[in-house]
Amino acid sequence: YVDDDWYGKGGNGSTNAPYGSIQEAIDAETTLDGHTILVLPGVYTNGVNNEYHYESGGQQYGYPCRVYVDKKLTIRSTDGREKTHIVGYADPTGNHGIGPNAIACVVIAADYVVIDGFTIRDGHTLTTAHGMGGGVYGKTSAHLIDCTVRDCASRNGPVSYINVHRCQIGPNNGWGSNSGGLYGAPAENSIIVGNL
Repeated sequence: YVDDDWYGKGGNGSTNAPYGSIQEAIDAETTLDGHTILVLPGVYTNGVNNEYHYESGGQQYGYPCRVYVDKKLTIRSTDGREKTHIVGYADPTGNHGIGPNAIACVVIAADYVVIDGFTIRDGHTLTTAHGMGGGVYGKTSAHLIDCTVRDCASRNGPVSYINVHRCQIGPNNGWGSNSGGLYGAPAENSIIVGNL
């Protein structure tokens, strides 16, 4: 379990002493591939992960994010998207919040990850060509279910490389030719509106 009220209190993931951040739950040695992390209602603005996200042409690319998923996990809110928010950060000096001080929301580096039942908002990336997924940067085997992604911005698609189901994508903004709501992210039974 995760509860933002427990941030910095040394929880162990139990119902009586939950982890204080989603990243803490992911990083725990007892969290293994195939596990489900249950996230209690709250606004999750804590934690910044600086792991690199992907490799291309021998180069490593990445940017800070709130949640970096490097295990095959299901991360599910207990009370749904209206009550459970993952919040990034806009660079106040950047174009549409995109810049060197920006923080993205969710980056997925493992296969078969499921993100279920969140509002993912205010995530931003760098201005480089590899600044994708201010809201969610995924893997083609990953799934985003019953989520809202809004008020995010990136160089190439605030929601990138993830399968989208029953979500609302938008409004989001961006900078660049591929900066709309979705980039390489097939969607079904979803509302995609207000993306520039």
